[in-house]
Amino acid sequence: MVYPNPSDGKFSYMIPEKTDDNIVQTVEVYNTIGDVVFSQQVNYTGQNILDLGDVTTGIYIIKVISGEIVYSAKLMVE
Repeated sequence: MVYPNPSDGKFSYMIPEKTDDNIVQTVEVYNTIGDVVFSQQVNYTGQNILDLGDVTTGIYIIKVISGEIVYSAKLMVE
């Protein structure tokens, strides 16, 4: 879950609590041509803040990779 969406570049996102606590989750954001514009590794679940204030307006894809599980969602930066 990512909110607010659309946003000015600051989003909150949730890493599902059902993921294994021992697995480092990778959070990646891609632009529409597939370039990685943000990447971060986190080792906790729950609510996190994503600041994409440096990117241009447009549509992006966020992926949260936890072991073999991949969550993805569309982001809109206005």
